[in-house]
Amino acid sequence: MVGFTGASVGLALAGEDAFVLLESAYAPGLAPLVVLTFGIYQKQPHELAGLATLLAGILLWAIEVGWFVVTGESSPLPFPVIVLGTSVVVYVATDRWCRQRTK
Repeated sequence: MVGFTGASVGLALAGEDAFVLLESAYAPGLAPLVVLTFGIYQKQPHELAGLATLLAGILLWAIEVGWFVVTGESSPLPFPVIVLGTSVVVYVATDRWCRQRTK
């Protein structure tokens, strides 16, 4: 929480608009949450897949903030779309890995 707050304050001081700040605030948690919602309806969901998905969202958020600090511009694609796509890949890959490991 402190890291998110610090990064948001840094972006605000760098002159970002309110919309960009709002987007960077909800994107790390919202996109993985959509993926995790589908994971709930699996027969045997694995908690490791959920944790990996959330960590991927946080990691991508940190990369996006770093990108903005270094280049001064936002990413070429909308950030929530990047996080959503990556979250799906991370969830499916981790879930398959967990299933193979438990056989």
